[in-house]
Amino acid sequence: MKRLLLGIVLLSLAIAASAPVALGAGTRVRVSPGRGGIHTNFVLRFSIPDATGTTGSVDVADSVSISGPGHKGCVGAADLPLRSAPAHAAFTFTLNPSHLHGHWCTGTFTGALVERRTTICPPGPVRQSIVCPLYVVAPRVLGRFRFTVAQPKKATRAG
Repeated sequence: MKRLLLGIVLLSLAIAASAPVALGAGTRVRVSPGRGGIHTNFVLRFSIPDATGTTGSVDVADSVSISGPGHKGCVGAADLPLRSAPAHAAFTFTLNPSHLHGHWCTGTFTGALVERRTTICPPGPVRQSIVCPLYVVAPRVLGRFRFTVAQPKKATRAG
């Protein structure tokens, strides 16, 4: 029992040490255009501070999370994973509403670049002397952004 408890404590300390110290949103995320229509592709540009992918027993993954007004028949929220990349890799990421199976809802959207860390347990049977709990470190917001989707203008008749 002491070995099991010691294993849990050591793994917890290792994961805590691997998590970055800075908790603030320090990554600049540029979005263009800042205002568009229901079919506009919004382009994000940013670089990630930490390498993503699997290293040892820790997996680091980044995603772009957006939320805005939600109405039936339009896109109001999404959580989109990013590919694995080395630290400081530059990304150009397009938010295309047709890839999200629709068009944007109108209104202001807020978004975040989010990093998640989890442990990976080795495959195969687990022995009692090896402890491998599945930890998920609280998601870390790396950067924030916003954009606005305007209502399409109605056509007017010339009389």
